[in-house]
Amino acid sequence: MPNHNTNLVIDLVFLLPNNTGFGQHTLYSEICKPSDHVPLIIEIGIGEVNTDINIWSIKKDSEKEKEFISLLVQGIQSLDTSAIRSQANLEASVQQLVNIFENAWNTHSKQKRITKYSNEWWNQDCTDGLNKYRESGDLKHWKEFKSVVCIVKRKFFDNKIHEIASSNKRPWDLMSWVRKKSLPAIESISYENHPCNTLPNLWNM
Repeated sequence: MPNHNTNLVIDLVFLLPNNTGFGQHTLYSEICKPSDHVPLIIEIGIGEVNTDINIWSIKKDSEKEKEFISLLVQGIQSLDTSAIRSQANLEASVQQLVNIFENAWNTHSKQKRITKYSNEWWNQDCTDGLNKYRESGDLKHWKEFKSVVCIVKRKFFDNKIHEIASSNKRPWDLMSWVRKKSLPAIESISYENHPCNTLPNLWNM
């Protein structure tokens, strides 16, 4: 006959050595209740990670973007597709199109370094203002820089709000800016009108 004693179930957990920052653990066998499973807490050490990356981009609504589009249009218009009568001709035409896009992108895109401190609203005016203050160290130039940042940020977010309200019709995109922060899940759980904000309470529930 099959054995229905669930206490015979064996659970295995494989952990790396403690010196790797992953492996400090605690078993809470005293609150396992009737189950053969016990709560397990593992401490994971997470160090600071350098998130800096370099990308190539073209600033939206800039002169570079207009030149990029203009070069694409000229290249596509000059592409001769009248002789496509075989697979080889088609592949050659596709390669010409790829070259047109690649040439336009390489000509007008600019390398940009993205860090954890990067802001989407930052533009050349902010850079110029900051460089001016760094060169002089004058408090007046610092105030001018802060004023420029304020104007740029206001314009950026006004445009975002206008885009959400009139273009994509997705007002919920604004919610992440203004909504209240949600409580952690452990603080939102209650059982018999009592909050379950400790590990034993959660396990009993």
